[in-house]
Amino acid sequence: MHPILEVGKKHVIIYGYADILNYGKVMASAKLALLKDSCFGKLFRNLVMYHRHSGIHPLFILYAASAFEIVKLLSLMEYCDSNTRKMCHFQEKASRTIMPYNFTMLPNLERCRGSGKKLPVIVTTVLSVAKEYGTRQSIRRSWASRRHSRSIKNGLVVVFFILSATNSDNELLAVQREQKLYGDIIMSDLVESYDNLVHKVHACMSFFTNYCREASFLMKADDDVAIHFDRLLDSFQVNSDSEEKLFCSILNNTEPIRVLNDKWYVSESRWPLKFYPNYCNGPFYIIGREAVKRISKQSLRFPVFTMEDIFYTGILAGSLEIGLVNWKARVLNHLEYPTIEVPLCDRYSSPQTIVYYPLSSPREMEEGFLKLKSDKCH
Repeated sequence: MHPILEVGKKHVIIYGYADILNYGKVMASAKLALLKDSCFGKLFRNLVMYHRHSGIHPLFILYAASAFEIVKLLSLMEYCDSNTRKMCHFQEKASRTIMPYNFTMLPNLERCRGSGKKLPVIVTTVLSVAKEYGTRQSIRRSWASRRHSRSIKNGLVVVFFILSATNSDNELLAVQREQKLYGDIIMSDLVESYDNLVHKVHACMSFFTNYCREASFLMKADDDVAIHFDRLLDSFQVNSDSEEKLFCSILNNTEPIRVLNDKWYVSESRWPLKFYPNYCNGPFYIIGREAVKRISKQSLRFPVFTMEDIFYTGILAGSLEIGLVNWKARVLNHLEYPTIEVPLCDRYSSPQTIVYYPLSSPREMEEGFLKLKSDKCH
């Protein structure tokens, strides 16, 4: 019979002791910072009280007190009504874990093998949808062009577009023709939707580890950003240490949105803490090769959190203690800072901005990249 622990107006049934204890050994050094959080602190105190009477291993308590394991913990709970004490079994839905998927279209994989003795340093996967041919073309003509980037020309950076399935036969035929021309499209059989973005980014990591494993970094980019690869690589130190980190614009102390009809609404049952862990702003981030492997593997142990940037770069990276390197000053949101002409220069009077966003049309994309490329320090 499952033990019942009273937490507020609900009762929590904890199960799977063996798995929890095995994982708890790894978490034995976890800091008990969450005791200050009233909701989680109460759960912790109840666990302590129950331990005194049941003999549950204290490592479970340490496990429960780890901030980055809270989503894991929630997935190991079942709830029953506090009045009737009737068990309500927790049903795992498909969306609670990484969906199985297959690649239905692969790009020219020779590009992942480099040219001559040079292997790609960065593999960029741009999240796109089948119908956005114009946006992909504007990227090909601008920041992903050999004409505009020596890093692209020399094979140090390769750019692919990742798409999910389309229900339109016409769109599929158009994508197939596009693939014959450019050989830069990855397509999976995932359904194209906002909720599936987290699975789509997992597909980026899967593609990288399976087909481009010799590259040092995976870059995830939305299709409304412009990137200056030459400027990025000129100042980027590539080594075994950097391959274990993430590079991005870090968001700190971000509170979950509790407004029910909001696109980014998150219930307290999904994330009961006041803040999310520090995470990378979603439009652009770079993951080192070793970090990609670890995060991808870790994702199979956690229930999925819909917002991919929080899930991969916050919850999972945090649980693995993967370092985040803050490039916030180098990533310019022109809507937040519309009056800044040259946001960052180094001591040699060279511009350091590498990302410019959001760019909502093909024309804006090309104009935005030209602005980024023409930045000058005075």
